[in-house]
Amino acid sequence: MAMRSNAGILAILFSAAALGTAFAQAAPGGASKGAVYAQIVFVQGDDVVILSSGRQRSPGDAIGERLSAGDQIQTGAKTTVELVLMPRKSRIRLSENTIATIRELSSEGATGIELLYGRIRSKVAKAVERDELFNVRTSSVVAAVRGTDFGCDVILGPSGQAAPTRVYCFEGSVDVAAAEAEAAVGSVLVEAGAMAIVSPAAGGAAPEIRRTAIDADTLTFWKANEFTQAMPAAEPALPVAAATAAANVAAAAQLPAFDLGPIRKGISAKNGAILGSAALFLAGAALGGTAYYLRDSDPKLSDTLMLSGLLTASLAVPSLVLAISIDPLAGQK
Repeated sequence: MAMRSNAGILAILFSAAALGTAFAQAAPGGASKGAVYAQIVFVQGDDVVILSSGRQRSPGDAIGERLSAGDQIQTGAKTTVELVLMPRKSRIRLSENTIATIRELSSEGATGIELLYGRIRSKVAKAVERDELFNVRTSSVVAAVRGTDFGCDVILGPSGQAAPTRVYCFEGSVDVAAAEAEAAVGSVLVEAGAMAIVSPAAGGAAPEIRRTAIDADTLTFWKANEFTQAMPAAEPALPVAAATAAANVAAAAQLPAFDLGPIRKGISAKNGAILGSAALFLAGAALGGTAYYLRDSDPKLSDTLMLSGLLTASLAVPSLVLAISIDPLAGQK
C-alpha cells in the first residue's frame, strides 16, 4: 500500500509540473518579463509565417508582431523582415527564404538565434557584462559576438546540395567555431571585412574553417538590404526611406529560388510529434493521479489505472525520440 501511495503522489507531482510547463509555454508573449521580446518593425513582401508555442501565425500585416524565446519566423520568396530585440535594441535582418528560431532572449542582452536556412544579418547592441553574449547557431557553426554587425548564410549551392556555412563581419569581431567539433577544431576570430567559411564535416572528418575576405556579392547584397531606423511602436518611429524599399526589391533575386513547403511540412511533423509525446505523458500522469485517489476505495481499480498510466506515459518516450529524429531539412541536403 505504501509503495502504491508513493507512486500516486509522484504521479500527481509530475502531472502538476507538466501542466504548469504547458500553461507557461502557451501564455502569449512567454513569461512575465513583458519588456523582453523581439518585434517586427519592417517587412518587404507578404510571405511571413510565425510559429509560436507550436501554433502557426500568418499575419496579414506582420509589422508590430512580437516574438518571444522559442518562436520561429519564416520568410518566403521576395520577403525580407527586420526585428528589433527589446530592451537592448539589437537588430536582426532576415532575407528571403529564411527560417530562424529565437532560442534565448534576456533583458541583460544574452541572445541566441538558430538559423535553419537562409541568410540573416545582426547588429548587436554593445554588451555591458562579459557573459552577455549574442550568438547565432546553425547545424554546423556557432558564432558568438558582443557589439558587432555581422551576417550568416546557410543556403544551397547551384547543384542543390548544402553549401558551406559562411559567417562574415562588417564591424567589430565574431568568434566562429564548428558546432559539432568545437573542442577539436577550436575557433577562428573574424574581424571587420573578413569572412569564415565552414565546410560540412564529411566521412567523420572535422569541419574545416577557412578565413578570407568578404566576397563582392555579399557586400552588394547587404548594401541593398541595409538596416532601417524603424523602432517598435512604443518608441518614436522614424520613417523608412522609399529608396531603401526600392533597393530591397532590386536585390530580391540575389538568393536562389527555394521551396519552403517541404521544410514547413517537416517542421509541422516535428511539432506534432512533440505535442503527441506531451499528450501521452499528461494522459499517463492523469491516470496515475486518479489511481492515487482510488487507492483506498478500490485498490484493484487503482492498480489497473496505475499500470495503464505507466504504460501510457512510457509511450511518450518513442514519440519524443521520433520528434528529435525528424530533420526538416533532410530532403534538401
